[in-house]
Amino acid sequence: MRAILGAALAMAMSLGSAQAGERSLLVVELFTSQGCSSCPPADRMLAEMSERDDLLPLAFHVDYWDYIGWKDTFAQPQFTERQEGYRRVAKARYKYTPQMVVGGVTHAVGNRPMEVLDALEKHRELTDQVMLYAKATDGGMVVTAQTVTHKAQEAPMVALLVNFKPNETVMITRGENAGSQINYSHIVTKLTAVTNWDGAGKLELTLPSLGEDSAALLLQSVTDKGYPGAIQAAIRLK
Repeated sequence: MRAILGAALAMAMSLGSAQAGERSLLVVELFTSQGCSSCPPADRMLAEMSERDDLLPLAFHVDYWDYIGWKDTFAQPQFTERQEGYRRVAKARYKYTPQMVVGGVTHAVGNRPMEVLDALEKHRELTDQVMLYAKATDGGMVVTAQTVTHKAQEAPMVALLVNFKPNETVMITRGENAGSQINYSHIVTKLTAVTNWDGAGKLELTLPSLGEDSAALLLQSVTDKGYPGAIQAAIRLK
């Protein structure tokens, strides 16, 4: 599995690596759980993605596996709700782990490397419609967003501040992964809606405090029912 995973990921990572730093980051969300025996391969794949500077991998730990004997130490109901929103938009019958969502729109089973590769490939030729810039000032981090296409945005966007821990190792003593010591990467600790934006003109945000963890900002379309849509742009802040 590791060999297949590594080879598939290496192929996928050619996805615009020559343009890294010039394009918005491609966001890969993994919905995972410490209590899920199928999740460790997906957790390892996300760790490999974290070494790339053209991707922003984020691990959202969900809480609906807590009942089987181990309470996920990173899980939050908010993250389960986020995955449920993606399920509703996709009109899928159920949510599951491990699941990866690429760019807010393309879904893949997170422990199937070729599915993940296909999901990344679908975003290879996408043209950035929104650019994000960040600059540290005495008053805090200033983030500017600007639409770089004449095409109007199909849906309003929300600016999301994401805080995440780069790495943490957990010793699991109960449940399906009992006895395993698992390293987790890019663990989301907080997801905060900062403001809404319709894509007109420029958006300028001043973020006075980014917290102790690593941070990034996403601009994500929102459906008319309030569910998460396509991620239009993403930038690392720290």
